[in-house]
Amino acid sequence: MVERFVDIEEDRSSILLPRTNLFYSSIMEPKLIFENDSFLALNKPAGMLVHSVKITKNKLLCDKNENTLVDWLLERYPKIKNVGDDPINRPGIVHRLDKDTSGVILVPKTQEYYLYLKSLFQNHKIKKTYLALVIGELKEKEGIISKPIGIKEGTIKRSVFSKKLAKEAITEYKVLKTISPSQVLASQNFDIALLNFLKVLEGKQNLGGQVKIWEGKSARDSLSQLESATVSLLEVTPKTGRTHQIRVHLSSIGHPILGDELYGNKLSKALSQKLNIKRQLLHALSIELEIAPGKNIKIESELPLEFKKFSD
Repeated sequence: MVERFVDIEEDRSSILLPRTNLFYSSIMEPKLIFENDSFLALNKPAGMLVHSVKITKNKLLCDKNENTLVDWLLERYPKIKNVGDDPINRPGIVHRLDKDTSGVILVPKTQEYYLYLKSLFQNHKIKKTYLALVIGELKEKEGIISKPIGIKEGTIKRSVFSKKLAKEAITEYKVLKTISPSQVLASQNFDIALLNFLKVLEGKQNLGGQVKIWEGKSARDSLSQLESATVSLLEVTPKTGRTHQIRVHLSSIGHPILGDELYGNKLSKALSQKLNIKRQLLHALSIELEIAPGKNIKIESELPLEFKKFSD
């Protein structure tokens, strides 16, 4: 039997702001879903870095004034400062979510439980389920992407084509819903941004050159592609834990996540820009694990508003 813990209250990290900025939240406050003496589970908001990352000996990958999840944890759980393999830089962190990915993250409160969770992750005994909104309609409604992921030379990007430090990576996916062009146009969250863009292309108003048509496409061709752009809601389960794995794998099959600036293609980036999507639409929905011998639980986070429109 699996005990279930669900974040059912309003997710403050996903409050919809005015329509001028539909898919961005400035509220950087994680929400507690579950806590016991050994660990806690949080719903991390999109836009919050898990911890500062050093890119040189004395330089950080985030602004010194940028609050991270680690900062939030140390303020409320100071004993976590001694937990982990690298407690100076990332106390309490046993796994991570990308800055612009929202959802469930586990934080051990003791070194003993840190090692226990680390062992579960290393032995693939924790099931993580994500939701992703991607461009296009997938031919196969269920599938497995099994492609090694390496580091692209001279960048922070990962790629299925790079052999540098390449490691096995496996991702399972299932199509939950396909949103037709008419549904996209009619969507409460999408209509104003997209219709304004269509008016610009039709010459009905001028936004001072803010609209960019991707290279090699006329305004008419670009409009036609955007009008026919289908969006799919996927349930995704990574079987391995490589950096950017879901984003890289979905992009590799021609269906990048909306809002993903790093791995998106020209169409997904154009549609995301016109719809004012400010982050990759990837959400860590749930985690299932054995928290103690014979005691299995499933921890779920509430859907951000960006996803609720398409999950009914």
